[in-house]
Amino acid sequence: MFGEVFSGDTDVLSHYTTTGDMPSVLDFAFQYRVKDVFASQKGTDNLADLFSHDVKYEDHNSSADLLMNFVSNHDVGRLAYTLDQSLPNADEDEKIQRFLLSNAMMYFARGIPVIYYGDEQGFTGDGGDRGAREDMMPSVTPEYNDNNLYGTSKTTADDNFDPSHPIYQQFAKYAELYHGHKALRQGKQTVLQTSDEPGIFAIKRSFANNEDYIVVFNSATEEKTLPNQLKVIQLN
Repeated sequence: MFGEVFSGDTDVLSHYTTTGDMPSVLDFAFQYRVKDVFASQKGTDNLADLFSHDVKYEDHNSSADLLMNFVSNHDVGRLAYTLDQSLPNADEDEKIQRFLLSNAMMYFARGIPVIYYGDEQGFTGDGGDRGAREDMMPSVTPEYNDNNLYGTSKTTADDNFDPSHPIYQQFAKYAELYHGHKALRQGKQTVLQTSDEPGIFAIKRSFANNEDYIVVFNSATEEKTLPNQLKVIQLN
């Protein structure tokens, strides 16, 4: 069971899992930082700063590993809408790649991935709250039906239960990896590489029996080269 605490402040969020004794909460801090890095093109060191607060969630029955990672929801709206607003001159292919990269972070960083319905069908929405509550069935709401959906020629006036949608297919690959490798679900996370500008963010997920996975993200639009030796970043 998890609760919704509408705050990006890790002191506030962690209060509910420790003092409040909730098993977990939606990680709004995660959503805000992912949006900063992959939509607003801020440095990947913002993600390192986020994870440096994970110790606040540690107690006898909770941890940051149980937080609910998400990139879209009914309150803050859809990440696709944020990308459209932040990158008005980018083409759809670039925005889809940023969208997929953000969701890969949701799956493979510490925490539990939570997909907001319709993201897998390329829904973009009209902002937060009521602007992000499109129908999966054919909609009769003009405010939704004039939206451009990512990766498809459909609109929300159509039925949108398409397992062949390219975003749906990519999420399925992420889910297969996530369920197929325990280190990606329960492994201890260590930050290895960050940048104060768009670029590399690398983490290690470590599990028993020396089962280590290196997960590397690149938020820049150009290729980046990893150093020969990744150094563990000491988080305060």
